[in-house]
Amino acid sequence: MWKRKVEVVRVWAGHMGLLEREARERELKQELESHIQMAQDDNLRVGMTAAEARRDALIRLGGLQQTMERCRDAFNPRWLRWLTRRPW
Repeated sequence: MWKRKVEVVRVWAGHMGLLEREARERELKQELESHIQMAQDDNLRVGMTAAEARRDALIRLGGLQQTMERCRDAFNPRWLRWLTRRPW
């Protein structure tokens, strides 16, 4: 009986963790997109085309996905993510 309760708690905790991760991912992406937009606006003011301005902003950021991964690693190192996935 208690094993069933433990499993329910584990599933619930995993679900809550997933929801929190999704919210953090959305917030991080929004934050990085705002920085890209500010850099793009600066580039447009100096005469770049819209495509050039966005490309340069992404290059200076280091790429959106790459920067998101670096941010994830800074707040939640890979070894810790691996450790929390272990079925202890």
